[in-house]
Amino acid sequence: SLKQSAELVARTKSLRELYTEILTIEHQVFSMDLPEAFHRLYTPALPKAEKDSIIGHMVERLLTLCVTLGERPLVRYKQRRGHSAGEGEKTLCQEIAEQLERRLKWFANDKAQGTNAWWQPSSSELVERAGDALSPLLHEYTYQAMVQDIIGLDGDKYKHRTSNAKGEEVDATVQLNDDDPLWPGLRHLHIADAIDKVLDDFNGFIKNNKAASMAKGKADDKDLKALSEVVKSMPQFNELMKKYSMHIDLSKRCMAIYEKRNLEAISTEEQNMVMGEDPQGKPVKNLKETVGRLLGDASVSADDKLRLVLIFCITQELVQADVDRLVAAAGLTGALKAAVENLVHVGVTLREPPEQPKGMQRLKAGAQVATKLFPFIKSEAAKKQRRATDVSFDLARYRPPLQFDIQDALENKLDKHDWPSVTDPADVAGARSPVVLPGSCAAPPLENKLDKHDWPSVTDPADVAGARSPLSKARGRAGWADKGAKRDTAAASAKAGPRLLVFVAGGMCYSEMRAAYELSSRYDREVIIGSTELLTPERYLRSMGNLHEVLGATTGGGGN
Repeated sequence: SLKQSAELVARTKSLRELYTEILTIEHQVFSMDLPEAFHRLYTPALPKAEKDSIIGHMVERLLTLCVTLGERPLVRYKQRRGHSAGEGEKTLCQEIAEQLERRLKWFANDKAQGTNAWWQPSSSELVERAGDALSPLLHEYTYQAMVQDIIGLDGDKYKHRTSNAKGEEVDATVQLNDDDPLWPGLRHLHIADAIDKVLDDFNGFIKNNKAASMAKGKADDKDLKALSEVVKSMPQFNELMKKYSMHIDLSKRCMAIYEKRNLEAISTEEQNMVMGEDPQGKPVKNLKETVGRLLGDASVSADDKLRLVLIFCITQELVQADVDRLVAAAGLTGALKAAVENLVHVGVTLREPPEQPKGMQRLKAGAQVATKLFPFIKSEAAKKQRRATDVSFDLARYRPPLQFDIQDALENKLDKHDWPSVTDPADVAGARSPVVLPGSCAAPPLENKLDKHDWPSVTDPADVAGARSPLSKARGRAGWADKGAKRDTAAASAKAGPRLLVFVAGGMCYSEMRAAYELSSRYDREVIIGSTELLTPERYLRSMGNLHEVLGATTGGGGN
């Protein structure tokens, strides 16, 4: 062990154990880095032992998350309506929930010496991708989701052409993440609003920046102090100029692809199918004809046709003959056709009226109610004021069912039948601040016995009042994701209630991530959401296409 190396111990000032089984994607988003999980959870081609193995990996990573955050959640899972497991067989979410609860109890009793001093009380929701096979298929027009969908990134890396200091065109790679000062404020905006914001912010930046004035020859060359400040700010100015330029070009590129691929017509049919009504709230008719025209259009890509077919199968009452006609009209073959056939493995069946996702029923009251539920819908007067190149907000009427689940959890309205708990409430009562666990290399508690005469202080006690330990910062925000002083101080303040941890087994889409952020802000509660992987529509389609095959199995990255 490390302690047996006297030379190492002599040179070690401090040591802290870090858990790396989870990846921090954003400050409220985590990933388990298990891209094979979707296949191993839902394929019929692998034995049950493979499914049990991946469930075990997920449970261990969830335990790591809870310990890292210092949270002891009340564990709840979502029942899959209409899903009947075999006798003695548990649903996926039930199995994960029960295993996680056992591991949390084991940790509390064994590693934390039977105390509950290491945690703060919280709650958790466990859902699975098969509970909502629809949301990853729809075109989403918020900035982050749109970029991931139609541009295609390598993780968060975006490759583009830019000009260097000599004015030469060069290849560049940037990361679209929290380190980009513009990205957090843009990523969840509708693309139209994102374009407006980046242009307005850019113009304001140019107008108010001293370096920009100097570049335009407006600076007072007699004010040496001002010139000195301008020179010092030039590197930051140039860096921000590159960021603004990149986002302006990226948003323009998104809109160009939107026009080229006729995504307005495609997305209109998607929204009409999932909502069961047009933007004016009227029931849609002749879907087979309108969708059929797009399936027969040679300018529509094969992936967009497949998405239309899958959405049709999930949302409409069909028999197999109807599905066959859709597949033939779209010209789907090979893995694309297999994706349609594999819907059965994620809980989508034919010949039955589809269950309307919870929350969608609220739209039956008409367009006025829809406008309240879906803030992306704008009035006709508002839309007329927008420029001709604007994307209609009618294309963002649908919201993922998980949004309504999170909202109900924050309002303490979850149905106990739909969301059974596997946790005894007494197990999460009386939580206190986290403590140092046995075996860690940390100093013993201070006894506060220093003689004030021998050890005079030069510090005003008021200056350090209210200070907390580093671990206790977990209550205000996810400590493992804190980037430091550049965070808004308001965001780091204490929230109005305990955290909500949300986990999606089998992959999470970007509209679900956005919902977590929006509701966290609305209710002043920290919602941390994560999954086995982040799903782009392309990744989801490929996974659906090979679901019937036997693929090489891995367990993803991570370890501690």
